[in-house]
Amino acid sequence: MDRDHPKCLKEENVMAARKRAARPTDVAPSAPPVPEDAAGPWVSAMLLCERVLTEQDQVPSLIRVIDQVTIGVEALLRDGRQVRIHPAQLTDEQFRQIPSTKLTLQLMLRGGPPAGTHMILVVGEAPDGRRQVVAHVDRVRFEGTTGGFNTVLEIAAHLRHDGLYWFDVFCDNRLLARLPYQVYLDGVGQPAKEPASE
Repeated sequence: MDRDHPKCLKEENVMAARKRAARPTDVAPSAPPVPEDAAGPWVSAMLLCERVLTEQDQVPSLIRVIDQVTIGVEALLRDGRQVRIHPAQLTDEQFRQIPSTKLTLQLMLRGGPPAGTHMILVVGEAPDGRRQVVAHVDRVRFEGTTGGFNTVLEIAAHLRHDGLYWFDVFCDNRLLARLPYQVYLDGVGQPAKEPASE
């Protein structure tokens, strides 16, 4: 078969790619040092899910881990009818009627700061930059470098805007981790016309 035949060229390209993949890199990446002022607690897990089941041996099972959601938008008209409409067509009053969304946050921390009690805060940030505390746990204790803290937090989030939300976890006002959550508002058609007033 002619070496210029497309099949031959494709096989030669595949072989060349395999040789490049098998060839060791010229410079191995070096491991950066841990900063001397680094201190726990360290985030072992931080996930949003539909629900958490705690087994008999106290090991949690996370059901339907999620990082995005599509929310159907409905508007309640003054005559009592409820219709799905496009989010861009919501009035301010209809916009406020969008119910909060229940989210379950599984948080696992390991290691810890010095002895004593500490506060864990979860702060939600909307796409427009507005921030508010959505959950907190007081009087948390960590037992040295091997101790830990596990909790399941139920969050009632007001997801009323398209875009990227963030959930930030703090220990004594020190940021530990950020969790992104993408929200899509979905609606169909045009707003139903309200009956004309007589």
